Amino acid sequence: MSPTDLQGVRDTLVNRYGIANERIGWENGYVTIDGRPAIKAEQIISDRAYASPSAIASGVQPFLQQQQQAQTQSNIGQQLTNLRSQLQELFPQQQSPVDQQFSELLQTLSGRITGQQPISLMDVYASPQYTAQQAQLQRQAQQATRAAQEALGAAGLGRSTRLSDRAQRIQQEANEYLTTQVVPAIMQTMQAERDRQTAALMDLLGVLGQERQFQQQARQAELSNLLDLLGFQAQREDVAAERAYRTQRDLIEDLRYAEERAYQMARDAIADERWKMQFDEDVRRFGLQYALDQARLRNQISEAAADRALRERSLALEEQRERRLQEQARLDELYRIWEATGRAPAGIPNVAPGTPLYDPVLQRQLQQAPETSTNDIVSEVVSYLDRMTPEQRRAFFQGERANLIRDLGIDGYNRLYRMYFDEYGYPIE
Repeated sequence: MSPTDLQGVRDTLVNRYGIANERIGWENGYVTIDGRPAIKAEQIISDRAYASPSAIASGVQPFLQQQQQAQTQSNIGQQLTNLRSQLQELFPQQQSPVDQQFSELLQTLSGRITGQQPISLMDVYASPQYTAQQAQLQRQAQQATRAAQEALGAAGLGRSTRLSDRAQRIQQEANEYLTTQVVPAIMQTMQAERDRQTAALMDLLGVLGQERQFQQQARQAELSNLLDLLGFQAQREDVAAERAYRTQRDLIEDLRYAEERAYQMARDAIADERWKMQFDEDVRRFGLQYALDQARLRNQISEAAADRALRERSLALEEQRERRLQEQARLDELYRIWEATGRAPAGIPNVAPGTPLYDPVLQRQLQQAPETSTNDIVSEVVSYLDRMTPEQRRAFFQGERANLIRDLGIDGYNRLYRMYFDEYGYPIE
């Protein structure tokens, strides 16, 4: 990769990914974040580390996930804390068993989210999945090292520095695979399990909330009937209800403004009008967060489809090359039979079966004419081919193949052909 394709690692981390400069360091060929290896430098220019954009993105991803998890947990925890405070203000009187269960579950859920630390690299390293992957990669690295030892030993290089360099490179590749592939995958799995447990608690909280609301409505109806019968309402309860109403109203307005702003920003980022309509429908039916998740999923599916199409085109080209090689081998075999038997077998383009390799009339003409060497023929053909375009050369070889093999032999023809086309049939520049 040329230097123009690389990016300064520190500048990219600060300006694109928002990593504070004081969190970035350097150790043993790696740019570190929070003291942990993150991105391997591909080039060092004027004491500055450079790497490809994909390498930077892959290396910084685990740290961004931790940062996002911490921020999300903090936001949800704050919302749950505010909700608990509102519930305590609205219902300061005695609590039913359902109220008690709801409050305890709400406190448990709030403590779980606010007190739960983001999944760290140490958590990943301590997991059985990481241990198993590390052991497997270590075995593979050892096997590759032994294979390199045997290969270099057979070549008489068992004591050269190439062996140690190869072993070190194998170990480095195994470590890089652990850091860039295994660690993010395990981290996502662990976070998914946490999210599943939290979602289960949230579902239970919703069920208790519905039951609690039903009981509260019944109590409120009971209280209203009693107050109507007595003909008065407590002044203190009026003040508390009004204060709770204003607090709840302000909170709803703030949340509505934040959601509307997030909705507009996400919608403006969608270029296709069809997907804008789908985004609006998802918001209407399922809510903003679901619509945002679906929009991100569609982007990932689109990128995956593009990658799959590229792989399919590459596979088609590879199959085309293989068919061309097989056809070339088939024709080579037919020409060898012609050269060995003196009679053309069936299947040679533009040559009738049974055609003699050396025509008697042509031989008599050649015997009477001045003798021409194979080198003279090759020189004449080469001077002719050098003035052609690649497509003209391809047509020439296809049309004159039988004559060229008759004059130069199959090996001579193949050597001449390889001067202008590679083994896959592509022109040599």
